[in-house]
Amino acid sequence: MQHYLSNPEILNKRLNDLLNHYDPELAREFRSKNIQINIRRRLRWQDRYLLILFSILFSLMLLASATANADETWGMQFTRNDQLIDAVALNTTIEVEVIGSQARVEVFQQFHNQSDQWVEASYRFPLPDNAAVDQLKIKVGGRTLIGEIQEKQQAEKNYQQAKQNGQLTSLVKQEKANQFHTRLANIGPDEVITVKIGFLQAVRLIDGEFRLRLPMTFTPPYQPGTAAEIYNPTSELASRKLPAASEHKLMLSVNLLTNFELTNLNSSYHAINVHETSHGYYIILEDPTQSGRMQHTDRDFELVWSLQPQDQPAASVLTWEDDDGFYAQLQLVPPRNEVLDERPREVIFIIDTSGSMAGVPMRQARQALAVGLEQLRPEDRFNIIRFSSDADSLFNSPATATDKALRFARTVVKDLHADGGTNMRPALELALKNPPNDDHLRQIIFITDGAVGNESEIFQFLYEQLDNTRLFTVAIGAAPNNWFMRKAAEAGRGSYTHIGKLDEIAERMNLLWQRISQPALEDVCIDWGQQAEMYPAVVPDLYAGDSLFVTARLDGPATEVTICGQLNGVGWEYTQPVSGKHANADIARLWARNKIETIGDNQLLGLPFIDAREQILDVALQYGLLSQFTALVAVDPEPVRSPTEAISKSKVASLMPNKMSLQLAQGALGWQLQLLLGLISLLVAGGMFWRSGIQKDD
Repeated sequence: MQHYLSNPEILNKRLNDLLNHYDPELAREFRSKNIQINIRRRLRWQDRYLLILFSILFSLMLLASATANADETWGMQFTRNDQLIDAVALNTTIEVEVIGSQARVEVFQQFHNQSDQWVEASYRFPLPDNAAVDQLKIKVGGRTLIGEIQEKQQAEKNYQQAKQNGQLTSLVKQEKANQFHTRLANIGPDEVITVKIGFLQAVRLIDGEFRLRLPMTFTPPYQPGTAAEIYNPTSELASRKLPAASEHKLMLSVNLLTNFELTNLNSSYHAINVHETSHGYYIILEDPTQSGRMQHTDRDFELVWSLQPQDQPAASVLTWEDDDGFYAQLQLVPPRNEVLDERPREVIFIIDTSGSMAGVPMRQARQALAVGLEQLRPEDRFNIIRFSSDADSLFNSPATATDKALRFARTVVKDLHADGGTNMRPALELALKNPPNDDHLRQIIFITDGAVGNESEIFQFLYEQLDNTRLFTVAIGAAPNNWFMRKAAEAGRGSYTHIGKLDEIAERMNLLWQRISQPALEDVCIDWGQQAEMYPAVVPDLYAGDSLFVTARLDGPATEVTICGQLNGVGWEYTQPVSGKHANADIARLWARNKIETIGDNQLLGLPFIDAREQILDVALQYGLLSQFTALVAVDPEPVRSPTEAISKSKVASLMPNKMSLQLAQGALGWQLQLLLGLISLLVAGGMFWRSGIQKDD
């Protein structure tokens, strides 16, 4: 007996053998759930100290890694003697024109190379998630560079060659959905640089309000009389002071062109002046010299407006014509909520209980599901399907939302826990196994983090099997698979909601429920009266508080468009005359961007990569758009620097969380200290392994 107690491995084996003998059924259940009896020796005090030391060292290494890999600094930086220096922003001008569902944004900024050397500049700019960069113009001294879209590898090659030859050159790549990076080589000493960036941004109606949000944090936060120009305080440039906030000029204007009557127009964070025009509204920042208030340039600018509610769905059409073809953009907004009926629904909740949901995501998912259950009405039907490696449902078929059924559902939801793999398809098959009830609108609410590897198979299944069922995705966690969740909702003609924090659950789920409980127009169809290549190809339903946008390339000029669908369960049709007033070439670029996105989707559905790349390249080059296969490059034909003169090589700066100084990132945990921490951690781990070997021999 003493031998068993001194050897936990033998004791564990004996206990499992006894369980197999006396209760085989329980043993089988344990094996099916990968449960094992496991008795381990209590840690000795030496092991505990080693474990604590290892944990501290590991945490320090994580901090160092996070510091080195944080998001990059916005704005322009120069390199001097391998030191990264932030350039001073002298003036900033932002001009915006909003037409329909799109905003054309042009940002002009001036920067100053205050060093006495030739430098390579690195320019970063924050973008809205749905922005597409298509314009770049840089002025240095008396020279002007205009960016040209090229295949990405060729653009990189041209930039490097021009940089080596001493030519003024620039390269722009869109690194992320919300960020692009510009490199600018051969900037002379004491030169002033003017940068113009142009991009398209979609403007969406969400929960009854249009919101145009522009990143403003590219402007350094100014404080009167402060010196915060560079991050390295040992540099001789550290003594130079930034201009006071009153000396920094920020000008912003928005030309809002709309055919709809507005009920609300304001800025969330800045004081503005609004002027009504014959085609809409012209908005500028309020002059601080007249109001006595300073405009803040260290926060995003957000313009919010609301439309006058209508009794019927309202449409607005803009067109554009050029040598490449005829283009149109349709915007459809819902009627006021009071005229919409709330139809009985069959709501099927699918909740992810796989291992990737363990911890806070599982708590978020359970709470989101609980909020959804609270919104059900007595005339609704519902079911709950949980999935991980397998899937099962609460009821064999959807049940009426009685008090008894809801109480039972809440009890089951509280006991859900995360374990196993992520196999979505069986859950979707369970949700669709019963034929839909004609009297109830069937809606699937899919709650998951989207951690799935077989996206192509899932998309194919959704397109083939959903039919009239609507799919709404709720992404859970701080880093869900947003792209997959958004695309799955598009395939199901539904919408996508992201819940990143526990305190967002009630608000986000209530807004989702308000949206889906009142379909404004179902089974939407759009007829241009001629052949049209339209995106999105699958037109979603129109819901209360939201809007619907479609872009199309037509064979010829359009004179009218017919919109049809089901309004409150009754057939509805409306013909809208088409006018080309106030349209511009951005409609064509917006259509091209949507086509590029669709080609990427088709690749997931089986389109070979080489074909997708060729198609995306053709569209991006024709319409002048950045993409995963293209870049913007500009080269001055005349050299400005002798190839024998040195030019500093740029490195990407890191931004500490909460806008901490870059000094910590560069000096507090450099590579030498990280290497030392790694070696110490390795020694501690070796000591723990050696201790475990001693214990086994005891």
